[in-house]
Parts: sequence; C-alpha cells; structure tokens
Amino acid sequence: MQSDIKEFPVTKMPSAAINKAAYIAFLLVGIFYLVKKDFSNAVIYWGIGLVFYPFSQQVPFNKKPFWQQAWLIAHLAITFALLILMF
Repeated sequence: MQSDIKEFPVTKMPSAAINKAAYIAFLLVGIFYLVKKDFSNAVIYWGIGLVFYPFSQQVPFNKKPFWQQAWLIAHLAITFALLILMF
C-alpha cells in the first residue's frame, strides 16, 4: 500500500552564534530605550529578543538548568512589566 504523504526537507535551525548575537543586540537596544524612558520601543525589542532565545530550544523547559529557567522567566517578567508600564 503506497502512501500519499509527501516528504518535505527538514529546515535547519539558525546557528547558535546568530541567535546569541541577535538576542544580545535586541536586549541592548531594549536597554537603550529603557534608559531613554521609551517603554513602548523597549517592550518591542525585549519581546523580539525572545524569538532569538540563545539556549537550546530542543531541550524541554523542565530539563534546562535552573539558571536558564530563571533567566527566561526574568526576561518574560521584564517584558510583561514593560508592557504594563506602556499604558
């Protein structure tokens, strides 16, 4: 019996170096806007920074080291706080 399912090529994840550089860049730009008290732009850059999370995305959250879990939760908390400060 033949299957009608087509196989698609597996897409490659961006390199860890690119993710780390982009993550740091977005965080630094966000900090720049925080210093300028421009919370609307700061929340945008901090939120986009989460897309480039530099740690392994293949490892489930509960199996990551504690410091990586703490950093992600802190980053999310700061982003949500900035969102609230925006209003």
